[in-house]
Amino acid sequence: MAGGRPNKPTILKKLGGTAQPCRTNDLEPVPEVGLPMAPDWLSEKAREYWQQIGDVLLSMKLVTVADGPAMMLLCDVLAEWAEARQFVLSNGMTYSTYTKQGDEMHRPLGIARAKTRLRIC
Repeated sequence: MAGGRPNKPTILKKLGGTAQPCRTNDLEPVPEVGLPMAPDWLSEKAREYWQQIGDVLLSMKLVTVADGPAMMLLCDVLAEWAEARQFVLSNGMTYSTYTKQGDEMHRPLGIARAKTRLRIC
């Protein structure tokens, strides 16, 4: 097993101005720039994020077909967060429930508990 740190990708050497022809790998895989297809199971909101983010990344030539799984996760989580955020804005950070004795209790939503636990303001 070889020791030491792994070789830096050629593109990073070029960006850093340290690329030397004798130290580049001509066989290094270079994925083609392009936005992968959005999976069918993404929600409508997630598909909107897919297009918005994809357009920006494409304009900067920073997205390839290999980025599909990362885009899926990002867009799906953003859509879920937007839905949860809208719920909180509409309904507040607590919900009502009743004890066995019939007394009403106000409980914090899971997101509210996480917020106080993390001390996010």
